[in-house]
Amino acid sequence: MKKSIKITIANPCHEDWTKMTPTEKGKHCNSCEKEVIDFSEKSDEEIFKLVRSGASMCGRFKNTHLDRDIALSCPPADKARKLNNYLSHYAASLLIPAVILS
Repeated sequence: MKKSIKITIANPCHEDWTKMTPTEKGKHCNSCEKEVIDFSEKSDEEIFKLVRSGASMCGRFKNTHLDRDIALSCPPADKARKLNNYLSHYAASLLIPAVILS
């Protein structure tokens, strides 16, 4: 599974953000009759999860969100769990020959 996305906007909307009607997630564009999600204050992880949901959406982004990889970082607890699994498998692989040889 791909762990990063890159957001590019080939044809940006030219409607005036300030004239759109506010909604819970952003604003409603009367020109195209769609909700425009405001991603400008969201973290990379929030953007990643929303964009990867697969739903068709319009969004407002900061320039710093565009044309770069946006990745979902692995939480520290998951990293520790993966390390513990690796170490337990490694320990088991050493223990089996030791038992056989004794």
